Amino acid sequence: MVFETSKRILETANELMKSKANSIKKKLTYFFSRFCMPIFCLLGLIIFNVCQKTHNDIQVEYLDETGQSLTAIYHNPVSEGIFSVTLRMNDGNEVTLEQGEAASGARYTDQKTLVWWTKGESAFIMKPDKIGEWQIVGRFREKPDSR
Repeated sequence: MVFETSKRILETANELMKSKANSIKKKLTYFFSRFCMPIFCLLGLIIFNVCQKTHNDIQVEYLDETGQSLTAIYHNPVSEGIFSVTLRMNDGNEVTLEQGEAASGARYTDQKTLVWWTKGESAFIMKPDKIGEWQIVGRFREKPDSR
């Protein structure tokens, strides 16, 4: 009789534990589907958008009249955005300029100290002189087979 009573107590305890476990499982499933899943989906979308390519970069090598090189990396937006160029000088300095208005060719500037203007395979750099007049300070030709 003691054995049967102990057995019933164990079975009842087991059923209570299964019932409690099912209740916890239902609560966790509800919590995950209502709160965690949308957060994971949102994080996935954010990561996808951040990792998406925004510009096609085109690198072109130029040579000046003395044979010194300059690298221009043109940043062309995939859909919307601002066209720009990063100029890597032969001394290692870099400057990024945004595209400005030009009647002919492509003109990039910081509106204050530097202009990079290209047309076809030619390019030149302009800087303001002491009285603020823009002067050509360097002429360049695209290096053959640099694209």
